[in-house]
Amino acid sequence: MVKWLKRLPFPYLLEDADWWINIHTKEKNNLEYNIYLDDELIGEIGFKISEGSKDYIIGYWLAHEKWGRGYMTESCKHFLDHMIKNLQIKKIKASYFEDNKASAMLLKKFDFKIVGNSKHFSFTRNKKISHIDLELIIH
Repeated sequence: MVKWLKRLPFPYLLEDADWWINIHTKEKNNLEYNIYLDDELIGEIGFKISEGSKDYIIGYWLAHEKWGRGYMTESCKHFLDHMIKNLQIKKIKASYFEDNKASAMLLKKFDFKIVGNSKHFSFTRNKKISHIDLELIIH
């Protein structure tokens, strides 16, 4: 699973958990929600405000053993519905590593449109990786 995340180091050490908690408690415009199944943490979904704009960026992860069961689709649906109804959002951005076909299919389900590509550094892979950049325009 960490292969698909750009900001998560591997192996994941206690110091990394401290860093993650610290950065997310300092970023005031982030909205992070954990995804549970029968009291077990299986993933996370969140928004952060894009640097230099008022657009939101969606991010998510799901435990590998839970892939392919619709949990992230259900979570995204509820999360996006909630955010669109409760915030004055005009655009939501997303991106995924170009070899992450599961994220490509997930974002397509919610009508995200490809707007370009970029390169992002992956801590896990220790190099820059091609990303597909998408947007969802809210009408």
